[in-house]
Amino acid sequence: MMRRNMRLLRSRTLVLGFLFLSAFSTVLSGATMQIFTTQDGFFGKKITSFAACKTRLAAGTNNGVAIYDGKICLWTPLQLPEEIASSPIKDIVFDSGGNLWIASQKGLGHYQPENKIIQVYGISDGLPNLDVERVQAFEKEVVIGCFGGFIARASLPGVTGKTHFLPVNYSSKESLKVDEITGLSFTDTTHGWLSTKGAGLIFIEDGKEGRIDKKQGLASDRVDSVLFFRNPNNGQEQILIGVSGGLSLFRERLAVEKNVFPQPDTLITSIVIGKSIFESEKKSSDALTSFIGSDNVLWVGTRSSGLWRFFNGKWTNFSLTNSGFPSNNVNRLYRTGTHIAVCTDGGLIIISENAYGYNEFRNNAFEIRNFKTFSPIAGNAPVSQIVVSDDIWVANKDGLARYVRRKGLTEDTILDDIDLAVSKEGLTKPTDETNNKLLNARGKTWEHYNKDAGNLPVDNVYRIAVDKNQSLWMIVGDSSHKKSLARLRFSQNLGTIGKAVFEIIPEDKSPWNSGTDLTALMAEGKNLFIGTRTDGFYILKNGLSASDFSEFEWEHYGPIENLPFLDIVGFARPLHPGKKAPLAILHSNALSYWNGSGFSVSQLAVDGQFSCITADGAGDLWIGSNKGLFRLSGEGDIYLYTRTNANFASNNITALIGGQNSSGQTAIWVACDENPEGSDSPPVILSFNKLEQKVQDNVPLKPVEKKFYEYVHSTGKKLSANQSDEYAQVETPPESPASINYFDGLFWDKYDAGGVRCFAVNGDYLWMGTNVRLRRFFLPFTQQNSLLQ
Repeated sequence: MMRRNMRLLRSRTLVLGFLFLSAFSTVLSGATMQIFTTQDGFFGKKITSFAACKTRLAAGTNNGVAIYDGKICLWTPLQLPEEIASSPIKDIVFDSGGNLWIASQKGLGHYQPENKIIQVYGISDGLPNLDVERVQAFEKEVVIGCFGGFIARASLPGVTGKTHFLPVNYSSKESLKVDEITGLSFTDTTHGWLSTKGAGLIFIEDGKEGRIDKKQGLASDRVDSVLFFRNPNNGQEQILIGVSGGLSLFRERLAVEKNVFPQPDTLITSIVIGKSIFESEKKSSDALTSFIGSDNVLWVGTRSSGLWRFFNGKWTNFSLTNSGFPSNNVNRLYRTGTHIAVCTDGGLIIISENAYGYNEFRNNAFEIRNFKTFSPIAGNAPVSQIVVSDDIWVANKDGLARYVRRKGLTEDTILDDIDLAVSKEGLTKPTDETNNKLLNARGKTWEHYNKDAGNLPVDNVYRIAVDKNQSLWMIVGDSSHKKSLARLRFSQNLGTIGKAVFEIIPEDKSPWNSGTDLTALMAEGKNLFIGTRTDGFYILKNGLSASDFSEFEWEHYGPIENLPFLDIVGFARPLHPGKKAPLAILHSNALSYWNGSGFSVSQLAVDGQFSCITADGAGDLWIGSNKGLFRLSGEGDIYLYTRTNANFASNNITALIGGQNSSGQTAIWVACDENPEGSDSPPVILSFNKLEQKVQDNVPLKPVEKKFYEYVHSTGKKLSANQSDEYAQVETPPESPASINYFDGLFWDKYDAGGVRCFAVNGDYLWMGTNVRLRRFFLPFTQQNSLLQ
């Protein structure tokens, strides 16, 4: 696989290329997993442990620790003190303060990322011995397990000081007849379980011990992995135990099944349970599904046979041969948020728990059940913009389409409108991907606004924005591509379902010269911002209240007002709690700010072209270009994301949408496509050919009935030919590197989708305008709210 190097230089205002470490460099094309190895900043090839906190990841290896910074999306090796630097790392964990505990054979390390301090704990600090095998952190305390079965606890240290460890299950240094500890699962610092190699599973409570071993029905006394959880139906304590002979099930400490793993005599090294965002058409009733719950997904790591996943009665294996794994030896598994971390002998694998349901780690595009295609405007045409407000507005060169909603795009609306719900994941798949019959609140289909409908004097709609009155502002053009500003509003007595009134601002009422190329729109409060190609920008101050064009109040900002660049690509307003940030104005090659009275120029520049701008819920700006994606933090730092460190298919960014997810974290969707024309065009029937005639790169149609043939293209598209003795010659669009990527502030997830020109987001749904159609993607894990349209 191709490796790319990225060098990165950070300052208060600039973070661009120049570091020797690449981040997401080992990435399968179109894959939903990311692989990190020694070429990504790890000194050791074997990954032994993993930890995650808000903005950082950490990986322990057989030769040190690597730290991943979610802001720059790069791994860097941690320079450990000499005492533990030469020792393989056995375990790591972040505590509640974001500091990292590092377990090794030569002591316990404690790393504070903010002040770059590393403390090393030894015998003098209360450790029973230096061989620390496992560590578990709580809100205010930490628990460690040392060789011999010794468990110790301590309060978290202060900013610069150290803490002291106290015994949990021993009063002297006598051996407990336990060799290696393979796992800790404590509910607090004095109660919990430890798994061992040779002594089974041991429970510690108030200094007393209990045990599960072969006498209680365990397949082996060597326990390499254990997972405790509550029964989803009755709340009973359940235990999944991985041993050298397979996977055992215990309920209330009694054996239920001795081995439920499909491959006998497999060494189970790690177990985690995740959630499925998809419902299966048929619920399985097997013992393991009943044990873990029908909505849960079981992930199992093994020694020598890779990663296994169990869901709804079915096991799926991922290994060197079918998934591009760097090794079949899985050492540990972790679940963090919506991702699974797989520690292997060949590197670290990060799997998007949600994305695996779409393309199974391989280069397959979205399945039809996850996408819904809408054709509210007749014919295939590029969608220029989508706005989700009280209604859904879609603009393209053939006019406007509007779906009138009763209460916004909420889950209630989706459930109320059966046609809107047809593409939800679950029991049914869409019966027709191009079905238009979506009814709005008044029982009508999508409302059309174009020349043919007689309610729009022009067809080309380039940009749209909705103001607080739910009036739609547009940049429109006629057959000569002359652009004008227009407004579509509704009679006040009937609200948004009233009679539509379309108005184009006459040239003599417009503040700009005839022929001025309008490029951008943004509605904010009472103001409407209009950008131009060569004349700066204009502000309509009273568009909400003025009904007559002659009453419009305009402001112009150009060379006389010291606007540093006259070409406008877009606007955005960063969100900062408690204060109003300057307006960000994107130009083709630069970025400027306007504070209401004057302008300033950002140090951000690109050796290319900027294409789009948005803001997220954390106060950051995101700017797309043909050289990658830029992020401007509220603190003044600038970061660059590309194919090298963000898993993009291309550095040519075509669309952005920013917002917040349900946890209040950063949420950003990015579309990239190497080909400016995109690659979303479906196969097109060019001509019909006799069955006996062979056409290169086409498969003969499968007879369905006497006068109907069905053509199944390699992409999964189905086309039909109404000819009894002919088959269709299909034109396949040229492939171009393209993807859409989702970022939550820490992880970049990648999906195969090309030709995306614009986004709109609301709740569980991502709306995409592509080069030929309007698509909606069901994303129940995102829960993102758009801040800017």
